[in-house]
Amino acid sequence: MREFRLAMLKDDFNFRCHYCYNIEKEGLQSHRMLTNSIYADKLSWALETDATGISPNAKPVSWDIRISNLCNFKCRICGHHSSSSWYEDAKALGLQRSVHNESLFYDRKVNKGTKDFDLLMRQLDFVIPDLEEIYFAGGEPLIAKEHYQILQKLIERGKTDVRLRYHTNFSKTVFGGIDVFKLWKNFDDVGVWASLDDSGHRGELQRNGQRWKEAEENRERMQKECANVSFAINSTISLFNIQHFPDFHRDWTEKGLICINQITPHLLLHPLYYSIQILPKEIKLRVEEKINSHISWIKEYAQAHPDCIDANAPSVENLINELKGYLKYMNSKDETRLISEFREMTAKLDKLRQENTAETFPELAELFL
Repeated sequence: MREFRLAMLKDDFNFRCHYCYNIEKEGLQSHRMLTNSIYADKLSWALETDATGISPNAKPVSWDIRISNLCNFKCRICGHHSSSSWYEDAKALGLQRSVHNESLFYDRKVNKGTKDFDLLMRQLDFVIPDLEEIYFAGGEPLIAKEHYQILQKLIERGKTDVRLRYHTNFSKTVFGGIDVFKLWKNFDDVGVWASLDDSGHRGELQRNGQRWKEAEENRERMQKECANVSFAINSTISLFNIQHFPDFHRDWTEKGLICINQITPHLLLHPLYYSIQILPKEIKLRVEEKINSHISWIKEYAQAHPDCIDANAPSVENLINELKGYLKYMNSKDETRLISEFREMTAKLDKLRQENTAETFPELAELFL
């Protein structure tokens, strides 16, 4: 940890941070940039670091909890490393190795982040008084019993001022008889980023296991029962949804399910054969037209409906800049050589899952010719 801290202070390259480096290289906001902004008040801790890497006043005020890869979805853009539901498909396709580290081979359906969760919690117990934020991801955090144990422990300790942050597929809001909406009412600050990429059958194919009606019903119930919880859509932008993302965003905004800026899309960089860079020129031109038209709509809608702007979410200007950045990324490289890989993987998954990508996404017809 000390070696890592010293390396980061010198801005030395570290393989663990490859995703942020790649995002920043494209001129987009990375997770580390966002985190540096959130914890700017802790800069003195970094500046106090001595030559051995010890920061005497630093405390683990933020926890990033990845309990396991347990998940009820097997999204196209994901894999067994992050979803237990992918296990059988991964075995059939020979894809049980980590996408980030080839030396890691996952030979079990469920892979846990820690061998002894109770021991971990005992080790963390003494730093709970200093805790400011917990970020839950997965797998799917809302179907992990350990997630609920952590919340119950915080409530018992009276530590309900902790910020709770989630990345969730937003499919299961009741687990083991516990309604997470009711549990969240105990906390001062809860933020939910729902991994929703598209609507209807299009969304259900991209995130296999999803029931689109269920996602909308969960959002409507959330608005009624725990309006204090902040909510945003966290769409992964890939070749599957880049052309339909504007329609999805507009639909949920006009239905009142989100404010216009309660959406934080991020760019898919891996696997590259799902990247928007592989699109042929004809489709890229259509994407440009669609995104530019949507940017115009965002500006007009925001101006006409100032009450539909969430002051606590990233700004409308930030959203527009992100979309412009995606167009820049898309056009920065021609990766059409990977269309054959896309076609091959799509055929295999369609057969395994009895799905039909070409039929569900007719706008991608050129990729199947």
